[in-house]
Amino acid sequence: MSLYRLIARFIAKHWTAYFASALMLTGISILSVLIPRRIGHIIDELAAGRVSGHALLLQLLIPVAMGAAIYFLRVGWRLKLFAAAYRFGMELRTALYARLSQQGPAFYARQRTGDLMALATNDIDSVRMAIGSGLLIFADAIFYLTTIPFVMFWLSPKLAVMAFLTLPLIPWIVLRNERLIHERFESL
Repeated sequence: MSLYRLIARFIAKHWTAYFASALMLTGISILSVLIPRRIGHIIDELAAGRVSGHALLLQLLIPVAMGAAIYFLRVGWRLKLFAAAYRFGMELRTALYARLSQQGPAFYARQRTGDLMALATNDIDSVRMAIGSGLLIFADAIFYLTTIPFVMFWLSPKLAVMAFLTLPLIPWIVLRNERLIHERFESL
């Protein structure tokens, strides 16, 4: 069985952990975008003189509560996702052990002990990290890349277009500065 099919079967078996993680990540993305919006609203209210004292304190508690919610959602979705990844590592090690225990002496005469040890430790840990950290980074990037542009265009389409027009300049600036830094480093 291919590794991709094994991973897909595992994710299908533990879909609730991955679905809960995705829901928590969606909540994080939405709250991350709403906090600056809420602070902007508070600043607008202060500038207009419509809020002060006790009402201001209550207004400031909302972004603080949102930040606390983000914290707990981040902890929750990482616990869910990494617990599932740990279970996947255990299942892989169990499957490897079952497979190795079926092999005869001729197999062990051909294989190097270090290769088998690396397979049982480093390689399985790499796959486990990919299904945990790799999915975490991938999902986080996807949610942010879909949520933030949507909210930017919702708040101010003109400003969003201006912000996105500068994006093609970023690789050029990075490559140019990288070359300059490299040249200056080499001249030292």
